[in-house]
Amino acid sequence: MQFGKLHGYAIIALGLIFFVFFLATTLPNLQPSTPAPSTAQSTPTPHKNSYIPLIPAAICFLLGGYFVIADRRHPSANESQPKTTKSGLPM
Repeated sequence: MQFGKLHGYAIIALGLIFFVFFLATTLPNLQPSTPAPSTAQSTPTPHKNSYIPLIPAAICFLLGGYFVIADRRHPSANESQPKTTKSGLPM
């Protein structure tokens, strides 16, 4: 693949965005350190669909990692040196 490493890192970044979105939706809102005694604070329970962003995040991490590793194993044609003759000139 011509731009395997670039695409791999871009897909990993997309997975990171999904993971940050997951954290933003599941972490409870920050409350003041000393709540008023008259208000009853209940801990919010996470919604049963709040783990859905983890699925595309995991897929993006795995796919991006595959692209980066596959690009390292198979160097592109631009990176390989052309064959040379005895005089040192390219064929």
